[in-house]
Amino acid sequence: MSFTNDEIKKFAHMIRLDINEDQLDTMNINQVFDWMNEMRAINTDGITPVFNSPAVELLDAPLRADTVVDSENNIRDKVLANAPDTVNGYFAVP
Repeated sequence: MSFTNDEIKKFAHMIRLDINEDQLDTMNINQVFDWMNEMRAINTDGITPVFNSPAVELLDAPLRADTVVDSENNIRDKVLANAPDTVNGYFAVP
């Protein structure tokens, strides 16, 4: 897959990117697509996907109850005292 500079400029306009002629010459966008096509061509049949994610590790982590431990030290009121406006115990946003 290969793109002309005019096609890249049109796409950039659609996604609201400002790309000038000098940037187009140094981007090598077609090389990126060529590399992606090479990666797609690799036969991965029979290979088990590897999935390492902090989110998955968190699923196995012990969870604690979400409770207020010491209501005497609850700083909500102190923090809200600095706000220019509050509504029902929350920051008021214009």
